[in-house]
Amino acid sequence: MVADNGSNNLKEIEAAVSGQNKISVLPLGSNRGIAAALNAGVARLLSNNPDWILTLDQDTVLQPGAVERVLDEFYDLNLATRETVGVLGMSRRGRRPPATWRRRFVDRKTEIGQLGQFMEKTGLITSGNLVRAKLFPAVSYREDLFIDQVDWRFCADVRRMGLRVLELTVPTMDHPVGKLVGTAAGPKIYEGGNRLYYITRNTLWLVLRGDLPFRVFYDVAGLCRSYLLVNRGPSGLYRLATMLAAGLRDGLLGRLGPRVDRSRRAQAVD
Repeated sequence: MVADNGSNNLKEIEAAVSGQNKISVLPLGSNRGIAAALNAGVARLLSNNPDWILTLDQDTVLQPGAVERVLDEFYDLNLATRETVGVLGMSRRGRRPPATWRRRFVDRKTEIGQLGQFMEKTGLITSGNLVRAKLFPAVSYREDLFIDQVDWRFCADVRRMGLRVLELTVPTMDHPVGKLVGTAAGPKIYEGGNRLYYITRNTLWLVLRGDLPFRVFYDVAGLCRSYLLVNRGPSGLYRLATMLAAGLRDGLLGRLGPRVDRSRRAQAVD
């Protein structure tokens, strides 16, 4: 199932999957956000009565046998433990180990403990997740977040149900997080100004509700630095400051949904 959020090349997407009897396209008509696309896709898939639902981004590539590997490791756990699990995630291949300071300061705040070949975590990115189908519709992806941190809020809701979120520590997928660009300071992960608005807003909103540790703002600061390395000069600084100020304001006030532009109401993601 491909849930399409208003792509301008929809006909190409449909042509690419034509003839694949196990793949269908669900066009949403406009950009309704990642959470709406996930909810629409899940609703369609539930009619098939699956045990697990695999969620992927459009640029994720699974290694051969990835799903089988995750489930094999899962079923090696004892039955009592398996019944406490709501989400099984995959780790990315080729990801460089984080610097010691960053791992100690940020990553370990999201890790709860080792469980066989899995790490129990407070949250995971959506891509490469196997979610128990029976959790729906008691839990869903929060659509007013639009994009960014939708996955962490979903995992927080799963954990509030008393269930665990596990990530297989053996890398089984290729998945870029952000656009990698070259800068004077070396390769950096880059996100555009509008994307930084959503990242800032939703991160703050989740931190204030205890769903994310405050330390994740370390990553937000890193993205801001990358933005300025790419967009040098007063205009880049002004746009970044504008997006950050709007994101912090709306996150603090709980103003969610698509960003409202001053000149027009728009669902803007660059």
